[in-house]
Amino acid sequence: MTTQLEVMGAGAFDRNAVITFTAQAAGTLVSGDISVPGVRGVNAIMVQTSHTGTPSTTFSIQNKDPVTNQYFTVLTSAAVTADNTPSQITVYPGAATTANVSDGRPLSRVWRVSATVAGTTPAVTGSISVSLLV
Repeated sequence: MTTQLEVMGAGAFDRNAVITFTAQAAGTLVSGDISVPGVRGVNAIMVQTSHTGTPSTTFSIQNKDPVTNQYFTVLTSAAVTADNTPSQITVYPGAATTANVSDGRPLSRVWRVSATVAGTTPAVTGSISVSLLV
């Protein structure tokens, strides 16, 4: 299934929650496939609003290979451990490549967001949203 997000105009972006956590235990979650014509990059922002245990959550932007239909990770965030502290990663052609922050490669035609909750008996509540860059 491919998720359709609307872009409002040249240079504009739309913000949409693509993954929502509610007392999420350890494991990996993925959004649906995302395909938006004309979008060259994305900011993904995670906000952990509450937790129990000792969670350590990372999130990634993954491009989909059109030939094999397999995903490959373009960029992964640093571990999110604090509540109400937004964490952002950016993929955009020509952006400076900085580990766990930004990558200068373009998005593929189809991509998704992935999140991995780890740690000691974690239960995480929060969301990951995206801002589409044209």
